[in-house]
Amino acid sequence: MWLQVVTRQPDISFSAHYILLSIAPVGAHLTLPKIMSNETKQREREPGLLVLFAVSYAIFIAAFVVDQTFRWSNHLDGLKSGLLQGAIFGVAWCVIYVLPWSLIMIWLHRWRKWTRSRSGYILAPSYFIFVLFVAGLLFSPPTARRRFSDHAKMDLPGDVADLRYKLSGGGVADTIDSYYFRTSPEQVEQLIKGMNLSAERSHLDSGYSPISKLPDAPDPKAWVAASLYSRNEGIWWYYLLANSSKTEVYILMMHI
Repeated sequence: MWLQVVTRQPDISFSAHYILLSIAPVGAHLTLPKIMSNETKQREREPGLLVLFAVSYAIFIAAFVVDQTFRWSNHLDGLKSGLLQGAIFGVAWCVIYVLPWSLIMIWLHRWRKWTRSRSGYILAPSYFIFVLFVAGLLFSPPTARRRFSDHAKMDLPGDVADLRYKLSGGGVADTIDSYYFRTSPEQVEQLIKGMNLSAERSHLDSGYSPISKLPDAPDPKAWVAASLYSRNEGIWWYYLLANSSKTEVYILMMHI
């Protein structure tokens, strides 16, 4: 009896199908993170709300620092003033504006299912304040002549000599600007008239003047028979002190 040996060829299609089924879970396991990776990684990279508050606070302070540093003639004093003002007003800014704005942005991201970063939206108001302050410096440079024109509503005389000044405040801060210069009596009369100043009778009796000596300028207390003129308009105070010949002038403009 002959035995017939039947050899069966492997079913290639079955094997391939089995292999594909075998590796399918592995492939699915590998592709699932890829689908979710962008959103997950983005959420992991998103700074927390407290961090964004701190950054907003820092940007707001930086706006005040830049503004006050350039507005003060003593830039170091201006920097200190900007730090103090920014720190104080920054707390109110974060509580009144940044917090509600942040909650609105978080709600919109969840409601609209946005995948884009929310950090830029939350920081946008503070960036806007910073740009606004810088734009104010660029479009209205706080030079001595420009500040004098803005506050006195008239220009410095064209024949001004030996100009000295001390500028402080400005912008959102209290302004105290002092000037000293030499000019002609005619120009002094125009300043008195243009600034709508009146003679201070009390100065003739007591000799008191709110004007202080500026560096590298004469001491106004040494002027004999000096004349003081002033005007008050709301929160603004204007003073002009001229020597007896009206060839030297101190001017003080301030609002408190």
